[in-house]
Amino acid sequence: MDRILEKIETDREILSTMPKNNKKNIANYLNTLQILKKEYLEKQKEIYDEMNKRYKKIISIKKNPDLEKEQEEIKNMHIILDTIEMTKSSFEKMGLDKRIYKFRRFYKENLENINIEILECINKFNEVGITLTSDDFNYSIFVNEYMKAFFDNMQNINSKIMKDKFEEIYWKCPNLIIHIELNFRYIYMNNKKTIDRYYKKQTEQVSKKVGLAAQEIEEKINQLREELIAAHRIDLVAFCCLYRNRTNIHFKQLHSMQKRKIQDICNERNILVSMNLLNINNNLGLRI
Repeated sequence: MDRILEKIETDREILSTMPKNNKKNIANYLNTLQILKKEYLEKQKEIYDEMNKRYKKIISIKKNPDLEKEQEEIKNMHIILDTIEMTKSSFEKMGLDKRIYKFRRFYKENLENINIEILECINKFNEVGITLTSDDFNYSIFVNEYMKAFFDNMQNINSKIMKDKFEEIYWKCPNLIIHIELNFRYIYMNNKKTIDRYYKKQTEQVSKKVGLAAQEIEEKINQLREELIAAHRIDLVAFCCLYRNRTNIHFKQLHSMQKRKIQDICNERNILVSMNLLNINNNLGLRI
């Protein structure tokens, strides 16, 4: 690209110095101009053909199915580990710690997200064999009123009815979401023994099924992660090879780039290619 731009500037200078003070010189100038125009049109076609060839090569790259399998295996191993991990409480295994944390951030979230978290908490209790109703939400009359509406509209928890109900109660009780959080904690503590028994039974069943202890599963996850990182590195090297002569990406930088998504690199490359194409078109179309 730099060489082409340099040649364009050189040819422009040559054309600017050619005399045009008589018919012979004008004819010579026009002849030189036509020769250069033909040369650059051929070069333009050559560049477009090469870029099209490289583009087709890039889009032919398919996602490695083995990477997806390894990612899915890691996900499944995490689920198993969460179930049998002895250092985690049943509160954490249910995921209530993370969901209730989001309640604390309710002023940064919208009502739709809060309702989704409430529904997920209810589903988690169902999962461990505890079916909740609006009667379980009796921390305050405001919580009970909101949760009655919630259970009545379970099929559409983010309906206008729910939004109106929230606004109506919120003016009376600005701490409504905090009350709901505390109510969930109370329900958990009131049913802790039942929930602990559920996860103890799950741990025994899962451990027997997979034949691995928690420590062994953790080691397996770490091993899979290392294999996944190595596979991604190989894929990234293959990708960068396509641009070995046309990019600012150097192989010595691969380690620092391993966490970047290939899509990000593609986007940067597309922008640079578009700018260069525009530059060529401007030079060919306007300057010669």
